[in-house]
Amino acid sequence: MLEHGIESYQNRSNFNCCMFEDSLLPNILPPILIIIFLLGTALNGFALWAFCFHVKEWKSSTVYLVNLSVADFLLMICLPFRTDYYWRNMTWIYGEIPCRMMLFMLAMNRAGSILFLTLVAMDRYIRVVHPYSKINSISTKSAAFIACAIWLVTVMMTAFILTKNYTGESKSTHSYCDSFMICPMASWLHDHLFIFEFFLPLCLVLFCTGCIIWKLRQRNLDKNVKVRKAVKCIMLVGMVFIICYLPSVSSRIEVHHL
Repeated sequence: MLEHGIESYQNRSNFNCCMFEDSLLPNILPPILIIIFLLGTALNGFALWAFCFHVKEWKSSTVYLVNLSVADFLLMICLPFRTDYYWRNMTWIYGEIPCRMMLFMLAMNRAGSILFLTLVAMDRYIRVVHPYSKINSISTKSAAFIACAIWLVTVMMTAFILTKNYTGESKSTHSYCDSFMICPMASWLHDHLFIFEFFLPLCLVLFCTGCIIWKLRQRNLDKNVKVRKAVKCIMLVGMVFIICYLPSVSSRIEVHHL
């Protein structure tokens, strides 16, 4: 039960908070995070290498995919520190400022990954469902401008993390580094933003996926081999979105309502 994994502490902002602490996490998460780090670094590194040296002509969709790989790659950089944190039984040894930077990087690149994954799905939707739209002919410069705007939005959404203190001394004298806590006021914005930035893009991804499949079947193109592969790719985007982000959001909702 999650109730057994909650420990209270008084933080420096004088808010009474409950820190989520479970004895299973230090045993389960480090091996999982190591695997994710190795696979994620290799696959995203390979994707960036392929985009930079083997794609001769860049399109708007290429720009979005490159930025998605960059967001995922930057996310991988934080995982060794996160692994060390759980390996030390949820004890942070690197100080307050590095803690804030790591949590900011995790939140920013998570949001960036979600937004670029959503943008890829919307780009596919417009190209298939609205093939004659002017949006389909935007230049790579315009796509790069859109990508920069998304990065700016993600920074603005998550910059508040840098202003708060997430380390605290618990009853077991652990120095934490975790924004995953229950504070009546302090983490209200973070919790709701964490949940909102998942469900709104999820609705968009599912809508785009459903419309694309329906449009292709309406044109009787779903039996074409290339089109079937494209449909599988589109469905894979939705599956990746749900598999990667739903568990953390579900846990946040459950803990938040304890």
